[in-house]
Amino acid sequence: MRSTYILYNYGEDLQTGYCFPVTAMIIPEEDRYHEAFKPEHDVQDFRILQDGRELPVEFTLTEESDSTVTEYGYETPVGSHLFTTQLAIAAGDTTEVEVTYLLRATYEDFEVTKHFLPTYANRSFVYDLRPAAWWGDGTVGIFTMTVNAEELHAMNGSIQVLPEGGQWLDDDHYTVSEQHLNFRSNPEISFSFESRIAASTDFLEEHRMSPDNYTVTVSSELGANYGSSNLSDNDPSTTWAEGAEGTTGGWILIQFEPGTYVSWAGLLPGYAKSEYTYTANARPLEATVEVDIQSNSSSHPYTYSIPAIDWEIIERGFNCDMFWAAFNRGESYQVRSIEITFTDVIPGTEFEDLCISELIIAAF
Repeated sequence: MRSTYILYNYGEDLQTGYCFPVTAMIIPEEDRYHEAFKPEHDVQDFRILQDGRELPVEFTLTEESDSTVTEYGYETPVGSHLFTTQLAIAAGDTTEVEVTYLLRATYEDFEVTKHFLPTYANRSFVYDLRPAAWWGDGTVGIFTMTVNAEELHAMNGSIQVLPEGGQWLDDDHYTVSEQHLNFRSNPEISFSFESRIAASTDFLEEHRMSPDNYTVTVSSELGANYGSSNLSDNDPSTTWAEGAEGTTGGWILIQFEPGTYVSWAGLLPGYAKSEYTYTANARPLEATVEVDIQSNSSSHPYTYSIPAIDWEIIERGFNCDMFWAAFNRGESYQVRSIEITFTDVIPGTEFEDLCISELIIAAF
């Protein structure tokens, strides 16, 4: 976040205190994931500059006892993170005050249900103009707010809600501009965004199991360049290609050492080296999955439809949406093996070889 204020002093020399409040939820210390985590860490890299010179800043935290945020039935108190400094403005002078900071997400949207990957809610940001309304008569000559979504779009995120009355300057920058805007009658500007794919992908990578912890056997291979080792090489541009005649009946068997816990097993369907190889070769459309869990006396196969994954999703680079989850649980089980048999395919435009580019195993 970066805010720039152009202030005009029409009176005498002025020496005044300047306070910039940032409101965020306050999570009790015992509920935080990180040890020695302090509330002031919710607002990071805070700086106030006057005419390009950084000013000394003091921090205080004031809990607003009558204000809370409710999430999933829990009430969390809201606090004002107050950053104060001193401004000096000469008579008849103009000064530029710039405030910059990063706001940390105060909580994680995490629910352990029947799915391994967490659910992430939209992030909301409200810019409260009321504190600045006490300068002069509360009216600003020119007000401009720009949302830079370049980094958000790069991580496959998107803007969900934008301030009204603005326009996109290009694919990544949205701006709102007003003249003679009264902050008292227009107290808030808000927007929201989501970065679910990036957050889920980071979570998947964090819990990804090393291929050293399992072995992979396949029904057949289309030669040395398309063997089962390509499934676990962390390279989507290589592939396992089934070598038998026809497009169905091929299988992948994943075996684990006794006592190995597994929560999630995903496949990247198709030959993901390029758009041509992705469409030219066959991709799975349906599969039967049989999971052998140590605590069960018997295992039962289940048949799943495999959603068609658009090439545009794969083209973005590694992300969780590239994968079809053959095994997906909200907790870990001791698994002996997972066998996936492909019963239907999306035919390739040129070749009938069934291809799978990557296999990922993950666990808590």
